[in-house]
Amino acid sequence: MVQSLVQNRLVLKLVRDLLTIVETALLKVYLIDHNNTLANALLRNQDNCCLPTEVEKELMKHHRRQELVSFYEKQNRHSEALEVIKNTDSLSTRQNILNYLSKLDNNQLPLIFKYIKPMIKSALEETKNENILHDNARCKSLWKNVKQC
Repeated sequence: MVQSLVQNRLVLKLVRDLLTIVETALLKVYLIDHNNTLANALLRNQDNCCLPTEVEKELMKHHRRQELVSFYEKQNRHSEALEVIKNTDSLSTRQNILNYLSKLDNNQLPLIFKYIKPMIKSALEETKNENILHDNARCKSLWKNVKQC
């Protein structure tokens, strides 16, 4: 019985390793072939077995920052996703950051505060953008918590 369990675990590990190789290779082919639909479908799957380091490398190489953000989000790597948003000119709008932050739960409050505090300071300094604080219901509730920090 124990030997059978050990064998099953070894087989499952081999299958998982093979799946990692196949899915990572598929992603590379999809990106080379510019097949956005299949690449995005593979990346959106939370259970995908793609090798994360290869996904990061390939998406950066192909300038697919939005897909990298989605990949990080599915992997619960929110800090990395927010860094990509912040450091990518086409993504680094306040609204994009607020939209991402609004998806996070209370377990991510330190991360939320890290990104929201500078935005609030900046928005308050720019009178024309004061309404940014009221554009997002989640932002309103977070603002109450930020004031307490």
